Amino acid sequence: MERIIKYLLLLIFLGFSFLNTNAQDYHIGLKVGADIYKNLGNTVVEEYHTYPYGGAYLGISGEKLGLYVEGIFSQTTMVAGDNFNQIYKGYIATGKQSIQNPKFSFAEISVPILISYKLFNPVWAEGGLQFTKIVNMTDKENVLKEIQNIYKDSYISGVLGLRIFLTRKIQLHGRYIYGFSDRNNSSINEKWTTQHFQAGLSYGL
Repeated sequence: MERIIKYLLLLIFLGFSFLNTNAQDYHIGLKVGADIYKNLGNTVVEEYHTYPYGGAYLGISGEKLGLYVEGIFSQTTMVAGDNFNQIYKGYIATGKQSIQNPKFSFAEISVPILISYKLFNPVWAEGGLQFTKIVNMTDKENVLKEIQNIYKDSYISGVLGLRIFLTRKIQLHGRYIYGFSDRNNSSINEKWTTQHFQAGLSYGL
């Protein structure tokens, strides 16, 4: 994770340095929105959950290209499937084997790094990577011996979307985010990934 952060900071620095030579606009502000979230895996319930999110952004743009870096705080949930207790029985706490479909919650901080390209005024396409750090894991029913033995505390996703400037300060966003990283931290050979659809509104300061 430390190596990823170093590359992340280098990418941000190079991107801002490159765009700064021909930049027309700088952008800084706050954003809010809704995150429609789904987990993918053989032992998880593949259903959508919706949570609000909030954060801030910093950007720089020229005539056609832009670079945005955001900090987003959000929450996600994973519901275990009917076969979870049997397959992960070595990770289940004593006396919890009979609990069906336990739910685990995560508080996350995500940092999307997005390159924007102006399609036509006022619509910009954007794409890039999103780095997510889980700052809190909650196992309310205490089903697991240690939740950290099951779930990794960070993951990387790809991002595609549109940014629409309603005014210079107000923007609408629509994004599709797909997790590249395996979130499963156990020794069981199963991959858990994530999928998001996001809608948001930004306001420049």
